[in-house]
Amino acid sequence: MFNAVADRGVRQVGPLITLAAVGAGNTGNLWTMSTPATGGGVGVKTAKIKRLKVTKYGGGNAWLRIGTGTGGGFVDAMPRLRLIDLFNDDYEEADLPEVVFTATITCFTDVATVEVQAEVEEIG
Repeated sequence: MFNAVADRGVRQVGPLITLAAVGAGNTGNLWTMSTPATGGGVGVKTAKIKRLKVTKYGGGNAWLRIGTGTGGGFVDAMPRLRLIDLFNDDYEEADLPEVVFTATITCFTDVATVEVQAEVEEIG
């Protein structure tokens, strides 16, 4: 039977993280995928960022990079976001590209002292 309604996940708010140091070697975990409910890690969970709140505290404008992995293994998953110094940015679903993550979502910046928090829709 055809189901015209797309699968919907659970929307959850991740932790507020502070990116106190710069570069890919200092990534923060924006969202860690939860364990699938179907015992023993069977199944695949995915997540999409639905809302992103970012605050930049001094030190000039910055770029925020969001992807997966850490250090030299970091892979960008979406275009960089420009952060304006001393502004509170609130990116909503319509402002962000629809990227499906299957691993922990990480981020880093090129200027220290940035706070980031994401709301994601986790499916699976």
